[in-house]
Formats: sequence, C-alpha cells, structure tokens
Amino acid sequence: MLSAYYIQKGLLFRKPQNDPDLIKSLLERLKHSLSIALFHFHPLSGRFVTPNPPSYFVLSEIFQAKGHQYDIGVPISCPPILNRWFPEGHGPKINLPFKHHDEFIRRFQAPKLRQRIFHFSAESTAKLKAKANRESNTNKISSFQSLSALVWRSLTRARRLPYDQTTTCKLATNNRTRMEPPLPKEYLGNSIHAVGASATAGELLQHDLGWAAWKLHLAVANHNDTAVRQYLEKWLESPA
Repeated sequence: MLSAYYIQKGLLFRKPQNDPDLIKSLLERLKHSLSIALFHFHPLSGRFVTPNPPSYFVLSEIFQAKGHQYDIGVPISCPPILNRWFPEGHGPKINLPFKHHDEFIRRFQAPKLRQRIFHFSAESTAKLKAKANRESNTNKISSFQSLSALVWRSLTRARRLPYDQTTTCKLATNNRTRMEPPLPKEYLGNSIHAVGASATAGELLQHDLGWAAWKLHLAVANHNDTAVRQYLEKWLESPA
C-alpha cells in the first residue's frame, strides 16, 4: 500500500459577501481551527499540503464553537482513539523479516488510465437488486452486491476470457463492526480487508445475475471476527 495514492477529498463553501476584512478574518479563523483540530488528531499533523490554488480544511465543530476559537482544550464530540489494535499476544510493534527496503517496497508504475463512468439511477439499481434476489430465491443480496455482480459479469463477457479461466471479483470490507468486540467508531485509521468470489468465466456467464450476486453476498457475510483473526494470525506467521 506504500505505492497507493492518498485519498484526496475537499469541501467547497459558498464565498462570503464581498467584504475583504470579513474574508481575511474568516480565513484566519479557519486556519486556526485546523491547528486546534490537529492537536486532537496529531498523527495527521505535518502531513497536510496545500496545492495551488489554495484549499482550506475545516476538520467545523471547532470553528463553530463560540468563545473557544483560541483554546486547544475546546471539546469535540468524537475524540479520536489513537491506540492501534493488535491480536492478543502481538504488538504494539511488528518486526518484518527484511534487511533492505528493496525487499518490501516495489514502486508501482501505473499504465495509462482507461476509464469509463456509468450512472445507475436509484430506480434501475432497485430493479437490479430485486432481480438478483428473485433469481437466488432470497432477500439478503444488497444493492451493491447486485451491481458488483453485474459489472463482474459484464467485464468478463467484454474481455472474452477463455471459459476455463478463473476470474475474481474483490470488494473492500470494513472490519470495524465485524470484530468481537467491535472497534469503536472513533478508531483513527482504517481496518479493512479485501474479500472476493471466484468462478471460471464459463460458470459466471452460464449462470444468471443472482448466482454471481449470491457468491459475492456469501463472501461478505462470511467475513466475520474469526475470518479476520485467522487471516492476521496466518500473516503474522509469515509477514509479507
């Protein structure tokens, strides 16, 4: 993941009335609010850059706190939990069996991006979900699983893969609510896994949408606390 780009998101706000003094005061308050927010979220401190043209972050509860704009002790409703979770008997540090960074860092050179964007209306997505559940004789398949199954089958058909070639559809899943006990929502950082379903191209195209969607549903449903811990224990035996 060292080669992956950061997720970049921004917030746009309506520009205040044309009052230079007001705008200057507003920007100063915004910047100071950020500095106070970073006091709470200190792992992020020093890791922000401002591209050109400038952008400003308002991490807004602190900004709107009356009478506390210059107080680092201003309370926030969801203070972050900075302690890392590790399986019992491990942590807080893990020693990787490498002697040189070339052994574990491989920079990814991305090919030229080929991208196509499709829009699915709420109505068409609902129909797709109903179709997948009807074909699988269930009501457990989600809209996302139905749509993912459609994309999986469509890409496989478009690629004209050999019928005996295995193809896999992977989904990112959040471990927080799957852990026992669950990780708190204030846990700072990510705890995710990639779960997937596999089939040969022939199987995928010979069966209907519901068949593919049900395989994805099972991959998600079976990813529980036991699955997470088994994966981590296996990884800790042979870190990579």
